Amino acid sequence: MSFDRSKIKNILKNSFSRLQIVKHSKKKDIVIFSSRRSGSTWLLNLLSNEQGTRFVSQPFDTLLNYNPFINKLPKSFSGHFFCNNSYDKEVILSHFKSIVNRETLINTQWKIWHSNFNFISNRCIYKVFYIKNFIEAISSRFDIYPVLLIRHPIPTSLSNIGLGWPCSLDAFIHHIQLLGLSNIQIELINDIYNKGTELERYVLSWYLENRIPLMKLQDKKLLLIKYEDLVLQPELVIPNICDELEIEQVDKILSYVNKPVDTVLTDKKKKQILMRKTSCIVNSWRDKLDHERFEYMQPIFDSIDEWSIYSFF
Repeated sequence: MSFDRSKIKNILKNSFSRLQIVKHSKKKDIVIFSSRRSGSTWLLNLLSNEQGTRFVSQPFDTLLNYNPFINKLPKSFSGHFFCNNSYDKEVILSHFKSIVNRETLINTQWKIWHSNFNFISNRCIYKVFYIKNFIEAISSRFDIYPVLLIRHPIPTSLSNIGLGWPCSLDAFIHHIQLLGLSNIQIELINDIYNKGTELERYVLSWYLENRIPLMKLQDKKLLLIKYEDLVLQPELVIPNICDELEIEQVDKILSYVNKPVDTVLTDKKKKQILMRKTSCIVNSWRDKLDHERFEYMQPIFDSIDEWSIYSFF
C-alpha cells in the first residue's frame, strides 16, 4: 500500500509541475547536498519562497520512495551511489543533466496551493541525497551554487533510528578505499562495525557519508550550512546565505522561519518551532543520552572528525 501511495504521489508531483513556465535567468541554480533528517526540507522551503523559484526534491532517492528511473541508474548501495568507474559516473551526471533540462521530471514541486509555488520560475533549487561524492563533479559540470547542509550526527541518527530507516554503514565500509582513511581510522571503524552500539554505527555512517564533502570545505565554492546555526541565529545566518546564493527577498524568507514543514513529525516539536524554543529544538537530544554507555562515541569524534565540526558533549 505504501508503495502504491508513493507511486501515485510521484505522478501527481510531475503532472502539476508541467503548469510551471520556466524562463532563463542569469542566476545560478542551487544544489543542496544533505542527508535524511538534517533540516533539508525546511531549508528548501525557506529558500523557495523567493519569487520565481521552483524546486526538485530527492531525485536520486531509490531507497525510501518510488523512483521510476531506478533501472536507468547505476547500482546503489543502501541508496548511495559510489560509481567506481567512469561509465557509471557519467550515467549519474547525464541523469542530473536531464533533470536540470526538464527532460526528466521527478519529485518536482506540486502543491500549487502553497505560497512558494511559482507558476513562472527562472531558477531551481535541487535537494539531493545519496550522491555527496559527486559534489566536485557536479560543481564543475554545471553552473550551480553547491550547498552542504549538515546537522549534528547524534540527533540525525536518533531521528533515523526512531523512524526505522536503515543505517548505511555497510555501504561505506564496502567502498572504504574511496574515503582516504588512515590505517588507525580503519581499525577503529572495524571495531565499531563489529562491537559498537546501534547509535554508534549510525553516527559513524554519518561521518563516512559526509567525509568527502567535508574534505572539500577548503573549496570556497562549497557553502557549508549547519542546521544548528540556522535554527539558533536565523536573523544572522539567512542574510548571509541569501547573499552567497543571490537571493534577494531576505525579509520574506525570514518571515517563514517559524512555520513548521511537513517533515516535523510531533506536535511537541511543532510547538517548539512556533514558540521559537530554539535551544530545545537543537539540544533536547543531549538529555536523552547516557554518554557512559557509548564506548566508541568519543573516539569517533576524536579520530574520524578531523575538522572538529561537532563534539560529543
